[in-house]
Amino acid sequence: MNRAADAPEPITDEQLARLAKSLGNPNRVRIVRYLSQCRPHIENDIVEEIGLAQSTISEHIRALRDVGLVTVVDDPPRIWYCVNRRVLVSLAAAIALVPTPFPEPTETVPVAPV
Repeated sequence: MNRAADAPEPITDEQLARLAKSLGNPNRVRIVRYLSQCRPHIENDIVEEIGLAQSTISEHIRALRDVGLVTVVDDPPRIWYCVNRRVLVSLAAAIALVPTPFPEPTETVPVAPV
C-alpha cells in the first residue's frame, strides 16, 4: 500500500470553513452519514431514510455538492449520490489539526461566588 497516495489532501482554511458551514445543518450531517455507506443511493432512498420532503433533500444535496462532499453519478433515468470520501478524509484530517483554543489548566482556578 502506498502511504503517500493514502494521505489526505491538505485543505485551506477557506475550504475548511466552507465544508464546516455546509455541515452546519444536522440534516446534512445525516445525509453525509447515510451516503458514507459503501454504496451509492438515489434521492428517493435518501428521502425515505432522512424523512424530509424531496425538495428539502434536494436543497441539502445541492449544498453538499457545492463544497464537494457529495458526488453524482448520472445513470439515466437515475441519478446516484455518493459521499466524496477523499474530501471527507481531508476534512477530518484538517479538523484534527485545529489546535485546542486553550491549554489544559495545570491547577484549579477558584470561581467567585455569584
